[in-house]
Amino acid sequence: MAHLSDLLQSVPLLRGLFANGSRCRLLCDIEPQSGAPIFIAVHGTWARRSGWTRPDSKLLRELGAKWPGAGIYRFRWSGTNGARHRLVASDVLSEQLDRLASLYPLSRIVIIAHSHGGNVVAWASTRIAHSLCAAIYLNTPFIQVLRSPKTSSPILRIVLWFGGAVLWSPLLALPDFLFPTQPWPNGITMAILLGLMLAVLAMIQKIVPRWVHAIGGRLMNASNGSRKVSRELVSFVVGDEPSAALGAVYLSQWLGRRAVILLLITVFGLGGLAAFPGLVSQSREDQLGPVLIGCCFAICFLFLIFATSAYGLLHGLVALDSAVTVTPAPVGQTDFTTIAWAKKDRLRHSLIYESPEAIASITLWLRAVLKEEPRRTT
Repeated sequence: MAHLSDLLQSVPLLRGLFANGSRCRLLCDIEPQSGAPIFIAVHGTWARRSGWTRPDSKLLRELGAKWPGAGIYRFRWSGTNGARHRLVASDVLSEQLDRLASLYPLSRIVIIAHSHGGNVVAWASTRIAHSLCAAIYLNTPFIQVLRSPKTSSPILRIVLWFGGAVLWSPLLALPDFLFPTQPWPNGITMAILLGLMLAVLAMIQKIVPRWVHAIGGRLMNASNGSRKVSRELVSFVVGDEPSAALGAVYLSQWLGRRAVILLLITVFGLGGLAAFPGLVSQSREDQLGPVLIGCCFAICFLFLIFATSAYGLLHGLVALDSAVTVTPAPVGQTDFTTIAWAKKDRLRHSLIYESPEAIASITLWLRAVLKEEPRRTT
C-alpha cells in the first residue's frame, strides 16, 4: 500500500491531493540520560531513509561526542514535495514534540532539519505547548504565504473555468465519432455533453476554491505564526542549487498570475475590436488575435508546468489564490551562517550535513545556546 501511495504522489497532478500522517513517526535511536539534551534530526524532500539522520552520521556522531548522554531521535515523514504533506507532517511533529517534552522535562530539545524538513519544523513550532531550546535549518527554502484574502481569488476561479473547459472540450467532438451520419442524435448528444460539462465546471467552482483557500490560510498561519523556539540558526552553503531553482519556480508563479490578467485584457480587447470593425482591418485582427491569446496561454502553460512539476497541482492553485514566495530565512529574528563550498562537496544542497565547516559552525553555536537555562511555556 505504501508503494502505491508513493507511485501516486510521483504524478504531479495527483501530488498533494492525498496526504495523511500514517507515515509520520518519531523514532528513538538513543534515549537521553537525565538532564542531557535531545537532538532530533528531520530529513528533507525525497529522503525518508537519509543516512545523516542516524546516530552514526558525521553530524550526530560529533554532537554525541560533545554532549555525552544526549538523546538521538529522528522524525520520519513522507518526504513528498507538496505543501499538504508538510502541513500534515508538522501536525504530527508538534504532537510528538509535546509528548517528548513531557517525558523528559529536564532535557533541552534541539531540532536539526534539512531542506524542506525545515518548513516542517518551523510550522510545527507554531503549535507546540513547550518551547524548543533550539532549531537548526540546513539549506531550507522557507515557503511563505504572504496573504490570503477573505474570499477566493478571481484569478483562481478564471483559471479553473478556462482549465476545466480546455480539459472537457475534446468530449464535445465525441458525437462526430458516435453518429457520423446522423445529425439529430449528434445534436442531442452535444447538448447532453455541454450540459454535463457546465455542471462539472460549476461543481469545481463550488468545491475547489474553498478547499484551496482553506489550505492557503493554513499555510499563511503556519509560515507567519509565532514560533516557540528560544534560538534558531539558519545555515546555507554557498551556491545552493535548489534555492536558485525555487526562484525560477516562484517567478513563473508570479508570471502565471499576470498572464491570466493579460488573457482577460486580450479577450476583451479583441471583443472591442470586433464591435468597432473600422479601427483595425479584418485581416490584421485575424492575425493579431490568435497571437495575443497564444502568448497568454503559453505563459499560463509554462506556469503550470513549473508549478505542478515542482510541487504538484495543488501548490500551483494555492499560488494563484494567495501570494506565495520563498525566503532564505523564516519570519522573525534568527542567527545566520554561510558555509563555504569546496569542489569535493559535489551536490552542495544535499551534503551540507557532511561538511566539516558546517558541523564545526553548528557545534560552536550549540555550545553557546546550551549554556542557557531551558525556557518552557505552557
